[in-house]
Amino acid sequence: MSVLRQFKENAALTIKLRLAIQEIIKKEKIEASEEEIEAEIKTLSEERKEDIKTLKENEYVKEYCEDLIKTRKAKQIVIESVKFIKE
Repeated sequence: MSVLRQFKENAALTIKLRLAIQEIIKKEKIEASEEEIEAEIKTLSEERKEDIKTLKENEYVKEYCEDLIKTRKAKQIVIESVKFIKE
Protein backbone atom coordinates (compact mmCIF):
# COMPACT_ATOMS: atom_id res chain seq x y z
CA MET A 1 0.00 0.00 0.00
CA SER A 2 1.37 3.39 -0.95
CA VAL A 3 2.02 6.01 1.68
CA LEU A 4 -0.43 8.39 -0.01
CA ARG A 5 -3.20 5.79 -0.07
CA GLN A 6 -2.60 4.93 3.60
CA PHE A 7 -2.65 8.64 4.47
CA LYS A 8 -5.97 9.09 2.63
CA GLU A 9 -7.51 6.08 4.39
CA ASN A 10 -6.35 7.34 7.80
CA ALA A 11 -7.68 10.82 7.04
CA ALA A 12 -11.05 9.41 5.96
CA LEU A 13 -11.29 7.33 9.14
CA THR A 14 -10.39 10.33 11.30
CA ILE A 15 -13.08 12.43 9.64
CA LYS A 16 -15.70 9.70 10.04
CA LEU A 17 -14.85 9.26 13.72
CA ARG A 18 -15.00 13.02 14.32
CA LEU A 19 -18.40 13.25 12.61
CA ALA A 20 -19.68 10.34 14.72
CA ILE A 21 -18.47 12.02 17.92
CA GLN A 22 -20.12 15.31 16.88
CA GLU A 23 -23.39 13.46 16.27
CA ILE A 24 -23.21 11.83 19.72
CA ILE A 25 -22.58 15.25 21.28
CA LYS A 26 -25.61 16.64 19.46
CA LYS A 27 -27.99 13.72 20.12
CA GLU A 28 -27.01 13.35 23.78
CA LYS A 29 -27.06 17.13 24.28
CA ILE A 30 -23.60 17.00 25.85
CA GLU A 31 -22.48 20.26 27.42
CA ALA A 32 -19.37 21.56 29.15
CA SER A 33 -19.93 23.65 32.25
CA GLU A 34 -18.05 26.86 32.93
CA GLU A 35 -16.34 25.11 35.83
CA GLU A 36 -15.15 22.29 33.57
CA ILE A 37 -13.87 24.79 31.01
CA GLU A 38 -12.07 26.77 33.72
CA ALA A 39 -10.42 23.60 35.03
CA GLU A 40 -9.34 22.60 31.52
CA ILE A 41 -7.87 26.05 30.91
CA LYS A 42 -6.01 25.81 34.22
CA THR A 43 -4.57 22.43 33.21
CA LEU A 44 -3.60 23.83 29.82
CA SER A 45 -1.94 26.80 31.50
CA GLU A 46 0.09 24.53 33.77
CA GLU A 47 1.11 22.16 30.97
CA ARG A 48 2.17 24.96 28.62
CA LYS A 49 3.51 27.21 31.38
CA GLU A 50 1.42 30.06 29.99
CA ASP A 51 -0.40 32.83 31.81
CA ILE A 52 -3.88 31.61 32.75
CA LYS A 53 -5.40 35.08 32.36
CA THR A 54 -4.17 35.29 28.77
CA LEU A 55 -5.59 31.86 27.99
CA LYS A 56 -8.95 32.71 29.58
CA GLU A 57 -9.23 35.83 27.42
CA ASN A 58 -8.60 33.86 24.24
CA GLU A 59 -11.95 32.78 22.76
CA TYR A 60 -10.24 30.09 20.65
CA VAL A 61 -8.81 28.50 23.80
CA LYS A 62 -12.24 28.48 25.45
CA GLU A 63 -13.80 26.84 22.38
CA TYR A 64 -10.95 24.32 22.20
CA CYS A 65 -11.39 23.37 25.86
CA GLU A 66 -15.17 23.15 25.53
CA ASP A 67 -14.82 20.86 22.50
CA LEU A 68 -12.24 18.73 24.29
CA ILE A 69 -14.56 18.23 27.27
CA LYS A 70 -17.57 17.41 25.11
CA THR A 71 -15.49 14.96 23.07
CA ARG A 72 -14.27 13.19 26.21
CA LYS A 73 -17.84 12.86 27.47
CA ALA A 74 -19.02 11.47 24.11
CA LYS A 75 -16.17 8.95 24.04
CA GLN A 76 -17.07 7.88 27.56
CA ILE A 77 -20.64 7.22 26.45
CA VAL A 78 -19.32 5.01 23.65
CA ILE A 79 -16.98 3.14 26.01
CA GLU A 80 -19.76 2.55 28.54
CA SER A 81 -22.11 1.26 25.86
CA VAL A 82 -19.71 -1.34 24.48
CA LYS A 83 -20.68 -4.90 25.33
CA PHE A 84 -18.02 -7.54 25.27
CA ILE A 85 -18.87 -10.95 23.95
CA LYS A 86 -17.25 -13.96 25.60
CA GLU A 87 -16.22 -16.67 23.20
